[in-house]
Amino acid sequence: VQSMEWGTDSSPEKLSDGFTHCWVITFKDAKARDAYLVHPEHAAFVKIIGPVLEKPLVVDFIPRK
Repeated sequence: VQSMEWGTDSSPEKLSDGFTHCWVITFKDAKARDAYLVHPEHAAFVKIIGPVLEKPLVVDFIPRK
């Protein structure tokens, strides 16, 4: 993980589909992301956050400049 940012929804438009928090995790490349997905600390996070989420929203993307 190169960086991680998080925050709460503060949009006045109220179009968050019920989501209140967001995490953006940046990886060096797809290989690093794939290693993170099976890492024990990621599994521990999923175990903690999973019961309070109705449905997760996951987006993988390559940023373009």
